[in-house]
Amino acid sequence: MRISSKKRKIGYTYGSVSGRYPFRKQKSITFESWLEKDFLIFCDFNTSVEDIVEQPLTIEYRNSKSKDTKYTPDFLVSFKHIRSNKIYTDCKYEKSELKIKSLLVEVKPYEKLKKQFHIYKERFKIASKYAQENDMEFKIFTERNIYGDYFDNIMLIKRHSKSNYPQDDIERVFEYIEYMGSVTIDQVLVRLFFTKEAKGIGLGLIYNMLFNKYILTNFTEPITMFSELFVNDEREEF
Repeated sequence: MRISSKKRKIGYTYGSVSGRYPFRKQKSITFESWLEKDFLIFCDFNTSVEDIVEQPLTIEYRNSKSKDTKYTPDFLVSFKHIRSNKIYTDCKYEKSELKIKSLLVEVKPYEKLKKQFHIYKERFKIASKYAQENDMEFKIFTERNIYGDYFDNIMLIKRHSKSNYPQDDIERVFEYIEYMGSVTIDQVLVRLFFTKEAKGIGLGLIYNMLFNKYILTNFTEPITMFSELFVNDEREEF
């Protein structure tokens, strides 16, 4: 097995799409399908993700038929160290950091993976071996672990991500949620926005604040009017 920096050529594929995704407005990442783009959206919103690199390396190896071949994973996802607290017998707390292993990622439609797994099996085994030897994990992402409530919530609030709202309104909503400790979306709208039109604008503002992570909610469940909101103590400035 040999590692090189060669990348496969990216081009148009029938029934698919290619393009570039603006990752956190810091860099542009190439994708080759809608599924890959949605995977990037999924990772972009996850605050534990530190960086993503497309086609990070090529593994050159001799397959079971003694033929020289190569495999290029789609992405390498690296994570931030996660802070945690450890409790000791004297009841004192000490801050520590947990390291999450980087992921070597293949993004593939489930049905294609299912039908052609016998073709991919060997290259995935090689990728898994390489990942283990380099303190990483190899993982396959399909529609089944990209789409769901978490992704649906991201897409719901993303529609309002570029809208501009008055700074006073943002601070007013934030201060009310901070004062209450936790409050539902419906309660915010009833307390701070009085007309039907104002409530519609207020809902968009809340979604915007969720997208920009000024406030938080449980993204593993569908966002509804009864979703609990909390302030994000680690937010960036408004």
